[in-house]
Amino acid sequence: MKIFYKKRVLQIFVVAVILIVPIPLLNYLVDPYWCFDHEILIGRYQAGFDERQQKTNFLTFNKGAFDTLILGSSRLTYTDTRDVPGRAFNFATSSMRSKEFLPYLRFASERNAQPFSTVILGLSFYETNEANLETFSPPEEYIKNAASPGYRYRTLFSMSLLRRTLSNIMLDLLAKDRNNLYEREGRGVFVKQLHLPIPKETLRSAIAANVATYRDKVYGRTYVYLDLRPTFTELKETFPDTRFIVFTTPVSSHLLRLLVEEGRLDDYTRWISGLVEVFGEVWNFMYFNDVTDDDFNYKDAHHYSPHVCRAIIRKAYGLPRDDEFEEFGVKVTPENLEEHLAFLRANLTGQGSD
Repeated sequence: MKIFYKKRVLQIFVVAVILIVPIPLLNYLVDPYWCFDHEILIGRYQAGFDERQQKTNFLTFNKGAFDTLILGSSRLTYTDTRDVPGRAFNFATSSMRSKEFLPYLRFASERNAQPFSTVILGLSFYETNEANLETFSPPEEYIKNAASPGYRYRTLFSMSLLRRTLSNIMLDLLAKDRNNLYEREGRGVFVKQLHLPIPKETLRSAIAANVATYRDKVYGRTYVYLDLRPTFTELKETFPDTRFIVFTTPVSSHLLRLLVEEGRLDDYTRWISGLVEVFGEVWNFMYFNDVTDDDFNYKDAHHYSPHVCRAIIRKAYGLPRDDEFEEFGVKVTPENLEEHLAFLRANLTGQGSD
């Protein structure tokens, strides 16, 4: 009888191993939570389902030697780090706020093998509305999660993560449209896909939805100007030896017109003035120009293409650009600030665009 029970226990153990082992093994091989640093052979097209945690995980468990950090909203997530001189890590995430910059920069600096010489900040005017609700947890929560004992190994046994793993495998094998997915190339390279133009009807619908949302919740009657200068000043003072490359993220002409219609022009110029005051210079791309006037540079009313991302980076670094982007963007400093503000008022109210 004892032998029978021993045999039965052994059988149960073997079956359990057979059933359980594939879960962590698959989760490890595909690594949807970005906890490891091996090449992804299958399932390399991955959803950014929890970008803050995924990117925090990667920096927690893979001490890199980056010289540049990119911070900003989802508009910057399409920036290919290979377009940035040096070795950059793109920490931009959906709806990232400026007050998140300092905690994430501190964290990334602690994990990095060297000090960041450059930080690229993509700033969005929409966050100057103090009434905007925050929808994400503070950075400290994501950092604490990743640092908890055994975190990355515990996640391997997650059935919900397994569903992500299987989904990534299916996307890799079968998906024809990989827009908005991250492609993992080699080790530590995460490239968010966006192939334009998208179908006209899809684009038209997305633009209409964005305009309605911005009218109701961003530029409209709920708007209360939020002065972000103290936030940026603290960032600069905490990292005095870091070079900050600052630029405005260019929304399309649809949202530029709405900004003026809703009476936000003075707030917009006030925002630009504050950025110049704190950082000394800012690259401004947010006005009517050949890029913002062309809907086919966008997937909706405010997310622009990787091609535009590349042009912004090259402009900020003084690198050669395609002819179509040669006149795109203005460097604003204390010396030309008043001239630029006058240009913006004329440009955005239709009094001139030259």
